[in-house]
Amino acid sequence: MIFVTVGTSDFDQLVKKIDELALTLQDQVVVQIGHGKYIPRNCEYFRFTPSLDPYYNKADIIVAQGGLGTTMEVLRKGKKLISVENTTCIDSHQTDILDVLSAEGHLIWCRDLEDLSSLLERLPDINLKPYASTPCEIADIIRDFITPQSRRAGGKHRLRKWIRVGVAFVTYYTGLACLFERMGGQRVRILMYHSVADTPSYLHSVSPAAFEAQMRFLADRYNVISLDRLVERFSGEGTLPDNPVVITFDDGWEDNYTTAYPILQKYNLPATLFLVPDWIEARGGRPAEREYVTWDQVREMSRNGISIGAHTLSHRSLKRLSPEEIRRELVESKARLEEKLGQPVEFFAYPYGAIRDINTEIARLVAASGYDCAVTTLSGSNRPGQNLYTLHRTEVEAVDGMWTFRKMMSGALDGWIVFQWLRWVSQVVRGTS
Repeated sequence: MIFVTVGTSDFDQLVKKIDELALTLQDQVVVQIGHGKYIPRNCEYFRFTPSLDPYYNKADIIVAQGGLGTTMEVLRKGKKLISVENTTCIDSHQTDILDVLSAEGHLIWCRDLEDLSSLLERLPDINLKPYASTPCEIADIIRDFITPQSRRAGGKHRLRKWIRVGVAFVTYYTGLACLFERMGGQRVRILMYHSVADTPSYLHSVSPAAFEAQMRFLADRYNVISLDRLVERFSGEGTLPDNPVVITFDDGWEDNYTTAYPILQKYNLPATLFLVPDWIEARGGRPAEREYVTWDQVREMSRNGISIGAHTLSHRSLKRLSPEEIRRELVESKARLEEKLGQPVEFFAYPYGAIRDINTEIARLVAASGYDCAVTTLSGSNRPGQNLYTLHRTEVEAVDGMWTFRKMMSGALDGWIVFQWLRWVSQVVRGTS
């Protein structure tokens, strides 16, 4: 069926032309004539109906006046569309719309009604490009702020959310994020999570619904790789796929196993879990209000795509310890994990991992302890040739909605490291004043 629509306008030229062609066309022709004065004699017609959807759905070809509403509605349905500019319109908006959409191959622009017959004849053999609408950025930002997670967050967290959205917005729309990502060749972003639970009062907890949406996005748009594959490439061996990303978890919360692990399995995504052995065994220094993974749970995950790394024995900032204490934290945590798992432990995550918690000597001790790499909490992505013992990560927080997450993956929150530096400087100044 060929369906012709003019909307609410008066477009008698189109209606008259299609009525003439109906005598020779093999297909059924139905015309919606709007307020037009010309009444078709050779085809079925009507003026208005509550919904054009039944006609759109039934039609093989749609011929329509080039208004924005009709054009976008038809393209979203994936129908073959011939758009005809209504030259009686008082402005050029139809010309502008059809010029762009026809140039991109989404529709056929009939510039002259005398060409309509040949276009209808050729259209079945023309492959038009499917139209995919882009997300409404402003709507997504608003949606980020009205999620239950955001509404229940405290005032301090809401302020932090505004700052993170602001940084992402400015960095992304000024082009700085794109510039950062293109500098220095291929980059790998390492994402950092802690807890996956519906506890918006805790900044480092991402809700299960948000986490699954993020994993679905990564599975669709990115290539999630294991941390050992990153190390291999950065050591000068192997290659990486386009858009690589690594997923990591710190501390070993129980919900990493009960909630995050099934979602990772669902989307077949690898990840690395950094553990504190003393916390698993309920030794000193473990936060009492939290539940942690068990050794049996860790062993199960390690057999199914989750690599295990060390996060020290006791989760103390290494910069506050003596060299002997640092070596003990590094060596014994590695040995304890290897004993429990029966496999090598090659990765390390600095407790807290900020500027104030690491230095070159600590990084040297990590390397000397037999680790292949170490990750920080310094914001940003990574590139081949970078020091493997000061890898950057991008933390996903409770306040981050999907708009922020998408922009984060484009590098729009890499500027967050500026706030990390300023915070460190202010602490140093306060400490010396």
